[in-house]
Amino acid sequence: MDKRTYLALFDPEEMGNGYTVTFPDLPGAITEGNDLAQARRMARECLELHLWGMERDGDEIPEASQPELMQVPPGAFLAPIDAWMDLIRDDMENKAVNKMVTLPE
Repeated sequence: MDKRTYLALFDPEEMGNGYTVTFPDLPGAITEGNDLAQARRMARECLELHLWGMERDGDEIPEASQPELMQVPPGAFLAPIDAWMDLIRDDMENKAVNKMVTLPE
């Protein structure tokens, strides 16, 4: 299986219990969650869809950085997030789409 792991930066919201999640190695990959469990689920989905989009567009996918090389703001933390690319590719290829069609009688 094609598994990729990237570090996600979980930054707590100033007002409340939510988290903003970014991937330092993947600019533009950002999500959030109302609590830590939701933020982790959203991070995985964000990572999978971001990597899938990069593959589809033919973009070069960067290697994951080592945690000791990353700067972490006060109060934030890093956590590894796995993306199982074989599964997301299958999901996206078999995605149901609603289309309205007009046919002659």
